[in-house]
Amino acid sequence: TTYGTYSIKKIVCRNIFMESVIIGQETDIGNGNTFWLAAHVALHTHVGNYNFFTIFAAIAGNIVIRDFCIFGANSKMKNSIKARDGTLVSLVLTFSILQMCGVYMRHLEVIN
Repeated sequence: TTYGTYSIKKIVCRNIFMESVIIGQETDIGNGNTFWLAAHVALHTHVGNYNFFTIFAAIAGNIVIRDFCIFGANSKMKNSIKARDGTLVSLVLTFSILQMCGVYMRHLEVIN
């Protein structure tokens, strides 16, 4: 049975993909990333190098993730965000909630 055809732009070497990881179409992935159980990276996303996506991390579409970022268990990012080098997104604190509460995150910015 064919469920559909998806095109991933680029996956470089030394990436680790655990069970049930979902990578969206038109996504490019750099070198040395780890995608743990059920991590989800939506379409049109750029993932840099040496990032770590833990269990159930969910990344929406049209996001730029630089290098050395960590996305904790059940962490979420809405679309059109840029995560700079060394960003840590932990647990269920999402950028939308932090933005509504007026919390400043120096490593995250909205893509215009």
